[in-house]
Amino acid sequence: MFSWKAMAATVPLLLLTACAVQPPTAVVSPVVSVPPSVVTPSPSLTPATTPGMTVAPPTVSPQLAPMVLGGSSIGDVKFGAAERDAVAVFAAHLGQPDDVFKGFACELDPTSPYSATYTYGALSILFLAKDRKSGSARTLKGWTYALDQGLTDALTLEGGLPADPTFDQLTQAYPKGKLTTDELGTVFTLPNGMRFMGDQEPDFVAAGPLIYCE
Repeated sequence: MFSWKAMAATVPLLLLTACAVQPPTAVVSPVVSVPPSVVTPSPSLTPATTPGMTVAPPTVSPQLAPMVLGGSSIGDVKFGAAERDAVAVFAAHLGQPDDVFKGFACELDPTSPYSATYTYGALSILFLAKDRKSGSARTLKGWTYALDQGLTDALTLEGGLPADPTFDQLTQAYPKGKLTTDELGTVFTLPNGMRFMGDQEPDFVAAGPLIYCE
């Protein structure tokens, strides 16, 4: 705390002399006392701490490895897995689906089973029931991926396949594969069951049953 000392100002005695000797007249200046100024500084704020308390560093979640789109699986989820279990795994890797469609796999086919299709960006995942009942259990049957959007960081193709191959490249790389062309387009089927489909070049890659509904 700062304090100022009391200051006393005293005007010195002035003596006036003349030619004649006169008795001096004393002039006494008043003493002025200046009261000390009291300055209170702003208190310094120090965050309170608890002895022995340590601050834990933020928790960083490990990045999950990409899910592999394969001929009979999506990541570790095999075809035939229950819908509820599979969707829980997909949520951990892919988040919530952009859309969920439930209905008959083909409205024009009176024998078509009830289905559910979950869409995650360019990826569509198909679940099928064994009958046409909406309440029947459904299992994972297949997937389709639109190649025009490229692969996201969360996904990769089995065998390290590129997302933009040509049919010629696929034929050369997989001589045991099967290339077919009809009015619906061209399909190249790999030995593991994955199919690249398109017109001039592959537009989609898929695995599981082919469901045509005309």
